[in-house]
Amino acid sequence: MPEIVTGEEKDYQIQPLDSKSQNTLTFDVKCKSDAGIALLGSDAVDGPMIEVFIGGWENTKSAIRLNQTKPNKAEVDTPAIVSDEEYRRFWVTFKKNVIEVGKEDETTPLLSWTNDEEPFQITHYAFTTGWGSAGTWMFDTVEEMSESEEEEDDESEAVRRRGFKPFFRRPGVWKNAKLDKMPMRAVLAGMDSDGGNVYVGRAKHDGLLLPGKVVSTHRLCYVACGDQEHGEENFQVLIRNQHCEFDWVAAVDGQLPNGALQGGISSDKEAVFIGRATVNDAVAVGPVYPSRGVCTVPYGGESIEMTDFEVLVVKSIPL
Repeated sequence: MPEIVTGEEKDYQIQPLDSKSQNTLTFDVKCKSDAGIALLGSDAVDGPMIEVFIGGWENTKSAIRLNQTKPNKAEVDTPAIVSDEEYRRFWVTFKKNVIEVGKEDETTPLLSWTNDEEPFQITHYAFTTGWGSAGTWMFDTVEEMSESEEEEDDESEAVRRRGFKPFFRRPGVWKNAKLDKMPMRAVLAGMDSDGGNVYVGRAKHDGLLLPGKVVSTHRLCYVACGDQEHGEENFQVLIRNQHCEFDWVAAVDGQLPNGALQGGISSDKEAVFIGRATVNDAVAVGPVYPSRGVCTVPYGGESIEMTDFEVLVVKSIPL
């Protein structure tokens, strides 16, 4: 895990780009402000270079700058976008001189700029925190690329080989998750009572594979089985295909909305779907049982049956 603690602006830690993932950086960062990424044309912090500032100006704005020179090429208000209490996940892409910066689980960039002033080949990147802000960083390696990304590349190649014969993409895949961070595009369900992010996961318990909640601050997947909540260390996280859109839709009178995603199978061999409900201001995820019109969620050591819940649905799957 790359780590930096600094109070000096532009005290960059330089890394070479891997040839297999040289168009994208995905990373987690924890700092109170001023997370900086530099895209470099060599192994030194000098021109040509592009700087990306996330949570600059005391965590109020983010910007893109060329060759350490003002004015900024792109700038946007981003209040409290980074945090020194939890990791926040971001991505930076750079392809055909187009620089885009975005947040976890958001396909629309918050910053975008085309470098038609001084195009150059990016060979290295660097990272830092500045203005007295201490930061901890974790960058994805090639091996940690999500299965969905790899499969999307395969599908794109399949489209080319088939002469653009139509076929449908899978909306998402389940990926084994590490305990120290979530994969890119992990599906976010909401917030836990302690402020941690709650993601859509699934885990095995008593021979059943059930959807549940993965809490970022706990590093466990909680599933509701029987009348109890069970925390599982071995689990998978649902990863959204970057070309698809998900949504949470209320289940009216317990009926499944169109496009509901299956998350597992019950002990009675009934297909169960992915639902979420709020218990004591905390979001919990659990299986939806269509035959009973309920969502059973894990919370406080118990399995709680909810009749007021939402279901995860596929909003769109483009060809």
